[in-house]
Amino acid sequence: MSVRPTNGIFKENMAILEKPLLWLVAKMQHLDFAATFGPIHFLVLVGIVAQVSYSFFRKFIQVNIMNKLLLTAAIAALIPASAMAQDGAFKKSAGDILLRGRAIAVIPSENADLSGSVTGNDQLSIDNTVVPELDLTYFLTDNIGIEVIAAVTPHDITGKGAVDGVDFGRVWLLPPTVTLQYHFDPIEQVGGISPYVGAGVNYTHFFNAGGYDRSVISDMDFGSSWGGALQVGVDVPLTSNWVLNADVKKIWINSDVDVTLAGGGTVKADTDINPWVVGVGVGYKF
Repeated sequence: MSVRPTNGIFKENMAILEKPLLWLVAKMQHLDFAATFGPIHFLVLVGIVAQVSYSFFRKFIQVNIMNKLLLTAAIAALIPASAMAQDGAFKKSAGDILLRGRAIAVIPSENADLSGSVTGNDQLSIDNTVVPELDLTYFLTDNIGIEVIAAVTPHDITGKGAVDGVDFGRVWLLPPTVTLQYHFDPIEQVGGISPYVGAGVNYTHFFNAGGYDRSVISDMDFGSSWGGALQVGVDVPLTSNWVLNADVKKIWINSDVDVTLAGGGTVKADTDINPWVVGVGVGYKF
């Protein structure tokens, strides 16, 4: 297997991002965000950033997470300091609401153990996906916030090992997650960036399962999941209200999947999904 040089990958993908980034920087240099932009324009800017982020993640979905974050940091570095500071310092305070829109890459760390008519360990493969996501953080104090995220993710499932080549179809996940966050004070020496960490709980509901090979499988039922979640992220101030955001979460998801075979047999799959969720986007503070 050949490996492409890191600097070549970086140059190729920076070429993809060049035009949208130059447009965004030009807008921030020549427009007064406070006077020109308001909450109604939030979705427009989210759409622009989401499209850029989608191209980025599609290109890098197999690259390790640290490389994704390093490229995100490089993008943030292109934004001039004058644009970040033109409306004063960005500050998080008790009672504030921070609404973000992100493009997220959901990267499962799956493991499935089968029992019943078919047995074996690590028998399923679950693909990566890229989707839009919205999240809202309410600040209880200047440093402590509660974040709620909303997204749905589709995943294709294929067999391996004893069930190699079997198409288990596609299932959608609705994984609302709530985390309690600690936001560190802005680091003025690094452009006023505001890092944060969080921990919380996830509930995942599985729905619209289908598309499986009906010559092998007659029905599939996915059990819901409760699990923990950890996160780390950073807000990079653009103005006193707007931020660029990068965020990484680890979410623990387990589902007991009941599979009914076409021949009448049954298989139970104890399935760990446990995805990494890597996101980049923009936020607006109300």
